[in-house]
Amino acid sequence: MSKTTRLVLVLLFLIGGGMRFLDLTEPPVDFHPTRQLRDAIIARALYYRWQPHPDPEKARLAEETARQVANFEPPLLEALTAATYLIVGGEHVWFGRVYAILAWLLGTWGSFLLARQLAGEVGAVATTAFALFLPFAFQASRSFQPDPLMSALIVWTAYAAYKWAQTPSSWRRTWAAGLLAGTAIVVKAFAIYPVAGIMAGALFATGWKTAFKRLQTWFIAALSLAAIGLYIALRGEATAGNYIAYWVFGFQRLWYQPIFYAKWIYHFLEWFTPIGALFALAGLYFASKTGKAILLGWLGGYVLLGFTVPYLITTHNYYSLPMTFWVSVALAPTVATIWAWAHTIGRPAIIAVALTGIVLLAAGIDANARFIRASYWGETAHWKAVADAIPADGNVIGLTPTYGMRVRYFGWRPIGVWPPPGEYHAAQIQGREVSDIWEDFQQRTAHYRYFLVAADQAFEAEPQLKEILTTYYPVIASGEGYQVYDLAHPIRPLPSSGK
Repeated sequence: MSKTTRLVLVLLFLIGGGMRFLDLTEPPVDFHPTRQLRDAIIARALYYRWQPHPDPEKARLAEETARQVANFEPPLLEALTAATYLIVGGEHVWFGRVYAILAWLLGTWGSFLLARQLAGEVGAVATTAFALFLPFAFQASRSFQPDPLMSALIVWTAYAAYKWAQTPSSWRRTWAAGLLAGTAIVVKAFAIYPVAGIMAGALFATGWKTAFKRLQTWFIAALSLAAIGLYIALRGEATAGNYIAYWVFGFQRLWYQPIFYAKWIYHFLEWFTPIGALFALAGLYFASKTGKAILLGWLGGYVLLGFTVPYLITTHNYYSLPMTFWVSVALAPTVATIWAWAHTIGRPAIIAVALTGIVLLAAGIDANARFIRASYWGETAHWKAVADAIPADGNVIGLTPTYGMRVRYFGWRPIGVWPPPGEYHAAQIQGREVSDIWEDFQQRTAHYRYFLVAADQAFEAEPQLKEILTTYYPVIASGEGYQVYDLAHPIRPLPSSGK
């Protein structure tokens, strides 16, 4: 590695890593707060569960709120964060952010190594800059969830697979590829799609006929299958089955709707920028045989993932987070080709290309600085006040942002969830019949004393729910952005049939 490359890398990591640590202790609601607070709630429960002498009331509430959240992955990051709480002697949720950032920086280093194999140092530097300063990746890599770690493990799997494809008889590289692939799958099961695509590309590069005759190939497959078994053992077959039944089989009809593909392409370009996507696709042409095979396999795995969870691929952008490393690596051969062309033209072309890169880098830094400047410091106090306004003599259900996660985490209050408008839209996509609103209301609120409304826009988007609450039930507490209705003392006789 040249001194210039080393210096540029140090600067990129210092700036890109350093910016991620700004506002480190801010509440984790800046990116997909439902997902981040879910992991924070689980980490809190583990922390109080592992304490030798916890506060009894806090331990009870931590367990009760944790039981209310879905847990579809092994709580590895949550357990690491909870263990850190024990070491430092207190709950500091920002440790989850620290581990996510470190995982992303490690993944960025892996993307540099892989891109250097495919395109040399100049292309690899462009890879590093893209992975560190792409606004979508910047936001997601600071989030308390397993996806940054999974993404890092996927790109390291790609690097290990590339090295293994060069010497497939090497047991050291076989172990590396297999263990990295398996670990990625254990962290989050959906990693199996890009991992399988990457390994298929590596097998293609080594030659299908000889690949299946090697013991090393089957050893990698065994490690990956063992990871799937471990995942099921940790999460439970029923949990995994319920998730698949709802998110996979429930939305297959989207395959036949052109709007699904239009949204997917639109969001992909939005997340990874049109120039990034264009350079990555061009890089498939310029890449070497082995690099091209692995990149195509990786891309194929992502496409298959999108068809498996067609609703989530367009509504939950972190399902596409690992593609940051795919785009960053795939664009490297294109950048290297442009840089070589500039050298054949002369100094003006070199300066023009370099300035273009600097301008793009500056734009990314500016966008990320604006993201950091957004303030969420008032979240804790606000949601604690909301939770305190709810009487403690009965259970509460609510229409709130983030499926009640803010009330549970910041307010330490268990709360049932009234479906937001998006849930009814999802039910329509799946072809499920939506119950009569009054029957639905009676069923969902049967075991609750209070109803919290803390999402004004969602409340306006559900006029039937609004009519029921405002017509039949009294408001017993209210404040900035919330109202608490008393379900036990209606102000007029309730209808005996559906409204």
